[in-house]
Amino acid sequence: MVSWSDGSRSASGEDSSAMTDTDENTDSLLSDFKDKVKKTDKADEEQIKDAYMDFLADKELTVSDISEDRYFREGNRYSFSEIIDMYIRNEAAYIGEENISLTDAQYTYIDCGNDGIPEMAVQLTYMLNTDCNRVYFFNYNDGEVHLIGSDEWGYRSVMDLNRLGYVINGGSGGAVLWVNDHYFFNEDGKRVFLYNFEQYMGLKTPKVPKYYMKNGDKRDDYPDDEFEPGGYMVYIYNFDEYIYDENDDHEATYDKYYSKNIYCFLDEKERDVEPDSRFKELYKKEGIKWYKQDEIKKRVEDHEAALGVTDEIRNAEPAKWESIADLGIMEYPLANDNNEAYGDVSDVEPADNSDSGRSGPYYSIYNDHHKPYQSAEANMGHSYTPITLKEISCKENEITDTDRWFEETGTTQPGTIYSDDRWWYELTGDKGYGTMTVLNIYEKENYSLMYTVDLSDFLYEPGYENKDYVDRGIHYCKIEDNYLYLNLYHRTYAQDCPENAYLICIDITSGEVIWISDPLVSNSCNFVIWGDNIITGYGFTAENDYIYVLNRYNGKTMDRVKVKKSPDYFAVADNRLCVRTYSYDYVFSVK
Repeated sequence: MVSWSDGSRSASGEDSSAMTDTDENTDSLLSDFKDKVKKTDKADEEQIKDAYMDFLADKELTVSDISEDRYFREGNRYSFSEIIDMYIRNEAAYIGEENISLTDAQYTYIDCGNDGIPEMAVQLTYMLNTDCNRVYFFNYNDGEVHLIGSDEWGYRSVMDLNRLGYVINGGSGGAVLWVNDHYFFNEDGKRVFLYNFEQYMGLKTPKVPKYYMKNGDKRDDYPDDEFEPGGYMVYIYNFDEYIYDENDDHEATYDKYYSKNIYCFLDEKERDVEPDSRFKELYKKEGIKWYKQDEIKKRVEDHEAALGVTDEIRNAEPAKWESIADLGIMEYPLANDNNEAYGDVSDVEPADNSDSGRSGPYYSIYNDHHKPYQSAEANMGHSYTPITLKEISCKENEITDTDRWFEETGTTQPGTIYSDDRWWYELTGDKGYGTMTVLNIYEKENYSLMYTVDLSDFLYEPGYENKDYVDRGIHYCKIEDNYLYLNLYHRTYAQDCPENAYLICIDITSGEVIWISDPLVSNSCNFVIWGDNIITGYGFTAENDYIYVLNRYNGKTMDRVKVKKSPDYFAVADNRLCVRTYSYDYVFSVK
């Protein structure tokens, strides 16, 4: 947890109401400033830097101009302390550690677009096997600090930032491959992707590596890659940014990306060589383009120039980083050489059964109930008001346009860390491939760790421990009226382990399991609570796809609605239920 020597902590919000108050004089200065011309004089430069310092001191928020899964939503405001906490918690969850600490925090001023107006970059570092880093880019616009980009690097990779906002982020993709992205921030604070460069080394023959050919390893008319010490090199450039899509196979990736590669071939002394005639004929037939070094260098320079990169921007001096701690505006624990934190670090408590150092209890929940299950409390005859879903619309989506759906519904895509009005929820205890078995719940107002709920005992259903792909994890949770609701599932066929995809209700004040629902009702990425009901969904390849409505007091299934594809996300907008399925977007009225 970060502590601050001046200023109060501000939490992020969905609108400007989350902003901290500023006095009228400051508001007046900011209003006057944004009406001035873009070229600033010294006083204006100092004013901008003062705004950056206020942000680092947690006195002001930054407006996010970017959306990033598990981190930021465009238009939301975040304090610097929240950015640090999100980074540390996300990294801890990703690597399966219960406690990691910053080893460094630095900042530097850069001049994107070389227009004389200072931007700021902030770099956060923690130690794993080597330094792991994340950098954030900020500018000043319309009287506020704006987050305009972020990037990360670490094991076997490095990032170079120069003082004019030109970035090279690259690393080793293996013993014979080096990969990097080139981009820069222009004077308008926009991240402009330039090109990807890959250096493939040690080939026995100057040729396009088989991996980059259409159909890749499935081809029998193209020789396998062979390597030898020294060997030939292939330089591979692509002016399109690679966007990973887990739904793409190799052929789809080739069509979207690899087909646009351009190549040049070199010997061990980096002299131009040509592929032999059989390869030339094949490359001509398949539209694969290759050039000599000077030709490809000219293409790259022309491409950068067309996007606004000058020689001065490209060749500027490296950015000079300075310690944020040395500014005297913040205090935070840094780890020593053994990655042991100095002082009290209470971000994430160790996953044990000790209550020491935490504000609330640690619950270990055991898989010792039949499913479905209702406790005596669940059967106390709670008053229940049912609901009915009526379809208003169903439109086919583009499958990959999830961000668009969240923007339209005004909601945020949940990840391993997300929040509601009162709580921060952190899914951790990764057992591999994102199978989260532990939930940390923090009081949002003061970031105190209030509850830890450990469902490691639910990882495998008894009798299924030696089967593949049936390890179950927590995917979403929500507290309502001191009841914690969460869904638990594995992402494969029901026949592989039918005791799957159910909801659990836990009394958060006692750790008692109140009920467990029927199986195969909830493998959606989230669910919503609507009055006395929980609305969730289940579906999978070659299985039926339904929206389910459950009584939230006893977990009984009250209704189900057939949909065309498996439900992924639920949201409430304009008092209507919005449902994002794999390839269709639904809207329902709820009565």
